[in-house]
Amino acid sequence: MSSFFKPARGARRKVAGASLALGLTQLLGVSPLLALTPVAAQPAPASPVNTQQATTQETPARQMPQVQGGDPASELENIDLKVTTGPLNISQGGIVSVTTSPLSAEFRQKYTFHELALVERGSTYVHVGHHNYVPLTQYGGMVEDLKQQGNVRENPDGSLTFTLVVPAHIVEAKEGTLFDTVLTYYPSNEYAPDPLTWSNRRVVRTPTDVVQDAKPTKTTYLFSSSSIEHPEEDTTLTVEGFHILSKSTFWGPEGPAVLTLYEVDPVTGQGIGSPVFMQNLNYTRCNQYCDSFLNDHFSTAITIPGGTLKAGRLYRIGFYGGGYPGPGSEEYPGAWMTDVADFIPVGTPEQDAAPTSIYVSGDKMSPYRENNTLKVTVLGLPPLSKGYYRFSLQPIDDHGRPTGQKSWEKVIPAESIQKGRTAQTLSLPGYALNFEVAYRLFVEKVTPNQGDAVDSVEQVASKDLDLDISQEREMEAARKWIVNRQILPGYPTDRDWESVNRRSVTVALYRLAGAPQVELPAVSPYTDITPDDPDYTAIIWARQRGITFGWVDGRFHPNEPLSDRSTAAFLYRYQRSQGEASPSLPTSPSLPDSNPKKQKHFPLSSHWRLWISPETAFSRESRWAIEQRIWGYMPDQGYFYESFDGFKMSYRQVAVMLYRMEHGGSHLR
Repeated sequence: MSSFFKPARGARRKVAGASLALGLTQLLGVSPLLALTPVAAQPAPASPVNTQQATTQETPARQMPQVQGGDPASELENIDLKVTTGPLNISQGGIVSVTTSPLSAEFRQKYTFHELALVERGSTYVHVGHHNYVPLTQYGGMVEDLKQQGNVRENPDGSLTFTLVVPAHIVEAKEGTLFDTVLTYYPSNEYAPDPLTWSNRRVVRTPTDVVQDAKPTKTTYLFSSSSIEHPEEDTTLTVEGFHILSKSTFWGPEGPAVLTLYEVDPVTGQGIGSPVFMQNLNYTRCNQYCDSFLNDHFSTAITIPGGTLKAGRLYRIGFYGGGYPGPGSEEYPGAWMTDVADFIPVGTPEQDAAPTSIYVSGDKMSPYRENNTLKVTVLGLPPLSKGYYRFSLQPIDDHGRPTGQKSWEKVIPAESIQKGRTAQTLSLPGYALNFEVAYRLFVEKVTPNQGDAVDSVEQVASKDLDLDISQEREMEAARKWIVNRQILPGYPTDRDWESVNRRSVTVALYRLAGAPQVELPAVSPYTDITPDDPDYTAIIWARQRGITFGWVDGRFHPNEPLSDRSTAAFLYRYQRSQGEASPSLPTSPSLPDSNPKKQKHFPLSSHWRLWISPETAFSRESRWAIEQRIWGYMPDQGYFYESFDGFKMSYRQVAVMLYRMEHGGSHLR
């Protein structure tokens, strides 16, 4: 259970089982707002929410403890509670410490302290009944949690000091609201108080001075930086907003607040195109639903990817309430945003003083992709009197040194370089990439030499690029290959997790072999396949090549699914029929092994391994699939595990096996 709770004013929520002793945070239905640390700013003058003068007028100088749920015991009259800290500024956050009068050994044995809370004057944060949230708490915590945090102190005179840490902007109150700090306890020989009723809870309270800063009357954003000088790099900012009146609208009452950035036209002030950045935030003021910000305030961290913002452009920040409405819904981009304000300036330092630098944004490169698109910005290019600049992609060795080979080049158009800056979109073909090496992108200055002399090349900047050789990328490549080649009949592109049958895999192997001519028997060897079957040729071909002979009952069972081990056997026999199977691997159908003590674990690497009993049918074909990296990849986490204990294979899984077999095995490490 959370140490702190903060319910919403006037909330009405259904709570099942009123007799259950629910945790207070769960009951009130709102998580605490922690870590809302504002950016440093000059605070507005604080105004008192309750003053000492108001306290002396409305409450006795010494407040007697109040007890609900039982008659006062005689020793309770001797307990006092006083605040030992100064006024609490609820806008800036702080601490409230209260100290009891000295407690007798008899009292300590008889009672257990339970809760500490800051509440409105005269109220407690115990609910008077089922579904009833009045009177209301403001902020509180469980004493047991306070002990674990070191916020309960034993004093030499036998008294106890309790400290409650109140974050900034967590308490919402109108001007003139008076506050108490309450401490509850209950008889130690009874169950802890039921949060739905007064139960056996005792309450002692003391007036507490609370002040707050004057609230802004217009939308104001504070940023942890006054500008973004290098928009080509990822930029992390802390953003704090005041007088933010955004309310949930588009996605219903529980929709998020969408913090949004638009580029704006400097002439019209209207948004241009789609939002350049969006981040969902949870609303914090909760009644029946959470649909606005507590104290009209929020604080969050945002990370804007490099290349998102452009130097010299104008941007505005604001909110969509309850979700982004989608393109085309507004009169112009950003028309429905609320709490709109100018974003901080976006620019770059003087290029003359800056070294040449490369900034890359976009997906990682992958050899599995047909084309890889990268957005590249180069800064600090010195002007040229002759020659030109170009991009050059080169592999590097294990020590980070260029191998001297070039995988790809592109000249940078001279007209695209303005004030030493150019932004280019590069399309790098996947076939130019090797799975086994790393790559570096260079900017080279090429100066032509006269005559037959080789042009001089100077590397002026470089950037290492990461390769994406993942199970997901391989899966995408396999699906595209299998569909484009029309190898696996009836491939369901929108539901390729459906199981594949014996007929489809047989036809796929026949097509991979080039659909050769077959001498067909007039009478089918299978009782469930007739010569007029559309796939009769492929099925007879598979029998003649020793790929499958059907089942022992004399039938082919074309619609039966294939297990992973059976699929491995089909693919091994296909490779053997093509003369491509290794002679060290099985050359005959696998039978149960006669030696049960034979090693059961076959490892190839930490991610390519096999746990299968040699007594299992097709265990040797399964070993072949592992050795050839056709099936059996076991990632640490992520897409899926390739085991040999499944009874059905999906279209997608068979597509991966066929793709790997035809491309020399998987490159997953």
